[in-house]
Amino acid sequence: MLDIEEKKKSRFKFLNHLYKLSDGNEHTSFNMFAIGETFGFDRELTVNIINYLENTGLIKWRGSGDISISRAGFIEIEAALAQPAKPTKHFAPVDTIIPAGAGKDAQRREDRPETQEVLVSNAACERVQALILLLKESIDTLNLEPEKRRDLTADIHTIEAQMTSSQPKTTVLAPCLDSIQEILKGKAGSTCASKLLMKLEPVYVQITHQR
Repeated sequence: MLDIEEKKKSRFKFLNHLYKLSDGNEHTSFNMFAIGETFGFDRELTVNIINYLENTGLIKWRGSGDISISRAGFIEIEAALAQPAKPTKHFAPVDTIIPAGAGKDAQRREDRPETQEVLVSNAACERVQALILLLKESIDTLNLEPEKRRDLTADIHTIEAQMTSSQPKTTVLAPCLDSIQEILKGKAGSTCASKLLMKLEPVYVQITHQR
């Protein structure tokens, strides 16, 4: 279990990462577990972080695991980064979260994993978009349990949101594709699921090999 200081650092890292993904658009939503996995957070820690950030008004809950940063969240992060030696309303000074004297380059390494810089190629984007269209067309045919259907829908929404970015990131797409793959494997007896798995596999390999 993390101590209180590590929890505070994790909250800042999460919100800062969401800020970067959102690219100035507070209406773009992302899957909270996909973001948590980027930092190696387990689901319990991710839920705890989300509860704190939502209760303080820094993010908005969109349902089915999707979240977006709020205007207050944008202001909080920009204030923290603009004056790293000063605390904000909800966070300690960035200089105390990032190793002292590390500078801006180390801050980026701490708050945003190196894999976040791996962008998705145009060819891979086209294959992802084709796969998502096929999944949306097939979701009723899969006859999923309600929880699995919600999970699949959340993954699709996260991928669609990432596809609207000028620089789609593998660290957002890969966890969603992995989740979709597991959902489809659970319906492997279905002809529809088997066909979708065949379509997904080369896309998944292409995305994960870019990481």
